[in-house]
Amino acid sequence: GIPDDIDGWTALSVVEDAFTDWVERCPKLFVYLADHGSAVQGRGRMRLNASEELSAVMLAEWLDALQEAHRTEVILVMDFCYAGSFLDDLAYTGTAPRIVIASAGTGQLTYFVARGAVSFSDVFFNAVFQNFDLLTSFGLAREAMSPYQGAVFDDDGNGLYEPGTAGDAASGARVGASVIAGRDFPTINTVMPSQTISSNSVQVWAADTSSVYPLDRVWVSITAPGRLPDAESGVPVVNLPDVDLSLNPVSRRYEATVAGLSEPGLYSLQFFARDIWGGVSLPRSATLDRSDFEDWMVLVACGPTSHA
Repeated sequence: GIPDDIDGWTALSVVEDAFTDWVERCPKLFVYLADHGSAVQGRGRMRLNASEELSAVMLAEWLDALQEAHRTEVILVMDFCYAGSFLDDLAYTGTAPRIVIASAGTGQLTYFVARGAVSFSDVFFNAVFQNFDLLTSFGLAREAMSPYQGAVFDDDGNGLYEPGTAGDAASGARVGASVIAGRDFPTINTVMPSQTISSNSVQVWAADTSSVYPLDRVWVSITAPGRLPDAESGVPVVNLPDVDLSLNPVSRRYEATVAGLSEPGLYSLQFFARDIWGGVSLPRSATLDRSDFEDWMVLVACGPTSHA
């Protein structure tokens, strides 16, 4: 059977009923979509189950009908691969407000870093719970995940992401009650400087942390040069390596020695802190440039293929 806190399985007929019947006449609607995504010739889709997908075109038809009939205010947040491909189909010029937020661009995967603890959704909702407006929450989440993906949004109904020119509707718009009892999340104020390295190991560190509640973990997520996932897979990235940092009481820094840095190129580091209630800080970034290698080539040549 269906668990008590779930209204229905994710079948297309159930989702359609939710948008065309269940939410009918509601004045405000917040929609959050998360799963695998795909894009066929730029047209967005989200996986519902093994055999069914929700297309951007279907979703647009349901929302258009709802908003035209009842002037429902809609806020849509999507966190799945290629979510940005939904933007153009969800363009809406009717009289009711519609704000569309996508965690990743049209051709991008979405990332869930540190075993899923850090993602666009995590940062976005942390900001929402602290009573930030949607524009600020989007900006914080976009900046936090910028090493991995580029979030986009549309709040003027033209189906385009226009940073610097749009945002009037999202600015000042909040989710939930007008006053929210938010929780303070930890912060990391200082991390090691970006640097060029010449060995396979290096000490990394974060310092000057602040948190209302005790910290239970500080760590660094590491992206090696050339470690780009298959952008055609449509599968969110959840397996970036990370290293726990331990507090050094003398230096008063969280430190660790990272080894195995033998690949030439630029390593991207993202530092995080988590408190005992599961609140995760916004990331702080640094890079390690392992560029002191000399390139060598071995060329093997032979005679004609018919020669013994």
